[in-house]
Amino acid sequence: MIDSPLLQLINKAHRELTRLEQEPRDYGTGRLFYGSEIHTLVCIGENPHINLTTLAGKLEVSKSAASKFVKKLMAAECIEKTKSPDNAKDVLFHATAKGNRAIRGHRAFQERTFGPLQRIEARLSPTDAETISRFLDDLSNELRRI
Repeated sequence: MIDSPLLQLINKAHRELTRLEQEPRDYGTGRLFYGSEIHTLVCIGENPHINLTTLAGKLEVSKSAASKFVKKLMAAECIEKTKSPDNAKDVLFHATAKGNRAIRGHRAFQERTFGPLQRIEARLSPTDAETISRFLDDLSNELRRI
């Protein structure tokens, strides 16, 4: 059990953010997407004609994990692949119309979900914002060492 009231609040917020991330959602396509899938789709939408290696790097996951997400998105007809004109071995991905619809739905979800949090942050004084930023940065750094 965590005794610190501040750490209890951070733990509570972490649980809620984890719940948001783990809960599959329909972003307007009639298909449920898990967080890893929609984030992969958004990355492809923002980087049309991206290859698997670059995609994995941007997502900070292994190539095999990125490949798994890509296969699911292809099966859902949210992305398509093409061959690179410069390298016949290189496969490039881009979002389909259905994929772009899901990306727009995800952006709307993010605005509904995180817009209120951004408005709370905007009300902080610069000093409070700096103090909280420093604390969270220190906390993240300590957690990385564990």
